[in-house]
Amino acid sequence: NGALGTVNVTGGTVQFGDFSSPSNAKFNFTPYQNAVLPNFKVTGQASNAISLNTSKNSTSDFKLISLFIDQGKTFDVKPIVGFVGLGKAMTLVGNFDGVHAFYNDGTFSEENSTVIMEANEGQWIAGSTLTTFYNFKINNSFGVSLGKSMNVSNNLDLFNGIIYTNSANYLTCLVPSTNSLGSATSYIDGPMAHIIATTSAKTINIPIGKNGAYRPINLNVHHTNLIPVTYFSEVQPYSAVALNYLLPPSLSRVSDVRYYTIDRTNVPNLQSAAITLSYGADDMVLDAAALRVARDNGSGAWIDLGGAGTANGSGTITSNGFTGFNRIFTLANAREGHNPLPLLILDLSVQKTSEAVELNWSMVDESKVEKYEIYKSADANYFSLLSGLNANSIAELKIQDKSPINGLNYYYVKAIYNDGSEISSTIKSVKWNKELNADIYPNPSYNSDLNMQLSNTELTQVSVNITTLTGQVVYQEIVNLNNGKFSIPSSEFTTGTYLVKVADKDNVYFTKQWMLIK
Repeated sequence: NGALGTVNVTGGTVQFGDFSSPSNAKFNFTPYQNAVLPNFKVTGQASNAISLNTSKNSTSDFKLISLFIDQGKTFDVKPIVGFVGLGKAMTLVGNFDGVHAFYNDGTFSEENSTVIMEANEGQWIAGSTLTTFYNFKINNSFGVSLGKSMNVSNNLDLFNGIIYTNSANYLTCLVPSTNSLGSATSYIDGPMAHIIATTSAKTINIPIGKNGAYRPINLNVHHTNLIPVTYFSEVQPYSAVALNYLLPPSLSRVSDVRYYTIDRTNVPNLQSAAITLSYGADDMVLDAAALRVARDNGSGAWIDLGGAGTANGSGTITSNGFTGFNRIFTLANAREGHNPLPLLILDLSVQKTSEAVELNWSMVDESKVEKYEIYKSADANYFSLLSGLNANSIAELKIQDKSPINGLNYYYVKAIYNDGSEISSTIKSVKWNKELNADIYPNPSYNSDLNMQLSNTELTQVSVNITTLTGQVVYQEIVNLNNGKFSIPSSEFTTGTYLVKVADKDNVYFTKQWMLIK
């Protein structure tokens, strides 16, 4: 069927081996390009060596839902007899437990094969064994996560989808593997490692990013001998400013949004190096010519590595050559430059006054701001323009909202520059309680009903909560209003003094005392 038509399997497991299988048992299967095969599991007694290979002289690529290799067991892409077809491609299109597509507690003999992760759901690679893949390709927009570190010995193909790693489970490109710089839709989110062993100048493509921001690196290194060196790289989505390192006289600031760590194994064979960092909109590069690369000196200070950005907004910057290697790199601004990196609006504050909501904000550099726009929302999702201000026509960065809505009000400020670029502040909120006047009568009440008249006759419903002075709730209801009026029978209460609280879902309007005498 697989050779002549199409076979699509959506579940089930084919198990090769069990506790009755003898040691050195060898199973095989016939791969067909047009077949999607079930989950494969190679298992048996832990002490028995059991293997699964493709059938004799098979050259066809094949697709499995998932692959599980148990302890002491082997999956080999090589045919059970002969060496034809060592470069087959195995595509994993799902998972066997809702999570794992590839789980290896034994041995995966990769030969010259390509393993492709391709599913309509997220997939995990895990197990107790460090697996080496010859060629590895991700074509899964939902992403692949590592629950165990993995190696790639020949080529890493970041076609589509993100590979999620962490400090304990990461991807290593071995000597002499290759990989591209990836793309905004396909990169390594987390750390990755490269092992280099050459005396020729070598450019390492480091396709990394973090939290949706793709920020690849090119690292050019020249070693003096063939001793292998591991470069362990990661984007750190934290402020380089917060490291509190000293700035040299040539720099005025470093990035407040991210920095990069590249840990190099301690091998004294670095002849020279240069680094190319990338940047995007949230890095706020507005003066590319004044952009620089900074590196820590290992003693709490920054070193200016020079360079210049390729463009405002998004681009790359390549440092000057350097010979010392510490672990932290970041974007920096030259002393006379205008790169905010990235905070231009340092602070937006909102506060309620007796008559309005007052908004105040501040800027690091206003020289290129053309205008400000202030936006307002009732739900923090849909914002409308509250006001627009020409930057040259205002003396102070403040306005008032004299018509706040009852309840929570959300605001943010946008600064628009003379080149059309823009940046927004964080969203801030304030709760506005519209004061109501109310009459409770009669008060004190001599066996009369409780009556109330609210000044806001547009309200149709309010929550009424009545408690004793010690806090015991004696009445709690949603009452309907008629032109701001409502009544509650005195039969609900005994003689005493009560606290009457009127509210709606957003505001407590007032609390008043009411005395009833029967």
